[in-house]
Amino acid sequence: MIGELSNHRGRLLLIILLLGALAGLMVWYGTQPSYAPELNDYPDENDVAPNPDAYVDQQITLGGEIVTTDPVVLEVDHPAATSVTILNANAALETTDGPLESGDGLTAFGTLEETDTLDADRTMTREPWEAYYMYVISFIGGLFALGYFVRHWRFDRTQLAFVPRTHPLSLPGRTRTHQAPNSTQGDE
Repeated sequence: MIGELSNHRGRLLLIILLLGALAGLMVWYGTQPSYAPELNDYPDENDVAPNPDAYVDQQITLGGEIVTTDPVVLEVDHPAATSVTILNANAALETTDGPLESGDGLTAFGTLEETDTLDADRTMTREPWEAYYMYVISFIGGLFALGYFVRHWRFDRTQLAFVPRTHPLSLPGRTRTHQAPNSTQGDE
């Protein structure tokens, strides 16, 4: 009995320590700079749009919707909603099924020449449905993983742990047939 109590206390202490570490890491992450060029993480529209003067002659990444194609003008995805001319957008294009068109989503990486001009080193397009597709497929995959976990595992309150079920839960509408261990089939 004493061993069980100390085991429960140890698990509870471990859970509290892990939750404390998680909270501490979230606070620490929030104090880190918003971009790190050594990790190919550059300032984006959230950093640049409020104060573009601070990022002139620096490498940045901007995303938004193409307003015009000659020259390519990008309406930046930000509440400040600024427009930026993208130089060399077609020459630096990496992913597309055809020429750039108005209304296409575009991500451009390059050097901010002026507050409203980006000299692109790399540009990429993405169809609007691709983001929705990614979220829907991820959600469905998460439901399958959760369903598998619920069918094959249970929470044991005495151990304060998830333990495997002896028999998986059956799906609605399906009945489980049990067979005797020593039964024979087809002995007629």
